[in-house]
Amino acid sequence: MRLRAFLTAVCILVLSGALAGPVVGPKASWAAPAQQAEIWPKLDVRGLARAAGIPTVQVTIAEDPVYGGEKRYRGIPLRDMLAAIPEIEELARRGALIVFHAADGYIATMDLERALTAGGVLAVSDLGALPGHTWMPIEQGGQKVSPAPLYLVWPEAKSGDPRFVWPYQIQTIEVKPFAAQYGAAVPEIKEAAGDGTAEVAGGEAVRRGFEHMRVRCLTCHAVNLVGGDLGPELNVPMNPTEYWKPEMLPRYIRDAPSFHARSKMPSFRDTLSDGDIADILAYLRFMVGQKICGAETPCE
Repeated sequence: MRLRAFLTAVCILVLSGALAGPVVGPKASWAAPAQQAEIWPKLDVRGLARAAGIPTVQVTIAEDPVYGGEKRYRGIPLRDMLAAIPEIEELARRGALIVFHAADGYIATMDLERALTAGGVLAVSDLGALPGHTWMPIEQGGQKVSPAPLYLVWPEAKSGDPRFVWPYQIQTIEVKPFAAQYGAAVPEIKEAAGDGTAEVAGGEAVRRGFEHMRVRCLTCHAVNLVGGDLGPELNVPMNPTEYWKPEMLPRYIRDAPSFHARSKMPSFRDTLSDGDIADILAYLRFMVGQKICGAETPCE
């Protein structure tokens, strides 16, 4: 079966009026409301790794950020998979995101245009696995897990580059505008006086804090029920700034494993500065006033 025909068959949601409304990327997202009624493309890829007759490639990753060190994989070019979605190039041009959903509740997002052009590969097997095995296990929170069915790798990207995501256990892939993906987690917008532009209520610290949360935290956690569900929800019904000791919370954000053995939350000692953590806390404190549910409105 040809790749395009197969992928079209597993595309469970195809564009339904999506291009009729604005598709807004991160730079413009602060002023853009989510398009609640629209349906966006979604690929169910859980059976893709086992399907026969799909062309694959072999790639080498010089410094794999999940395993560490050099790794070799067999996989499917990400661009070939996304070609199954009608008008994918137009969605990319208009600033859409690509959203990867993992089996454990992890959600990773990145710029769709970059995903189409940067040579990503959806690995279906580890060429360095032991005989009789498809994958070498990954250490996660003190446990060994398999990255099956798919692990997204980037042969040309440098490890640690925040523009690229490396999710594993991928089950579905979506294409969405920024506002539709992040919705109620985006801080309140207000119009700037005189010139019609928009700014974030609460100031630049809140804006920066949201960006740090979006890149590093909403993959596992949710704010106002927006984000991953691998870790706890961080705003409803209660925000951690409401119940953590103020002097302890920055330390916890920086290095959760120093608080909990076998923590699934990674350490950010080398990636978040004191200023970054202050911005994250500014965002969290601000979102206390933007809860979508709580004492009077039950959460789902």
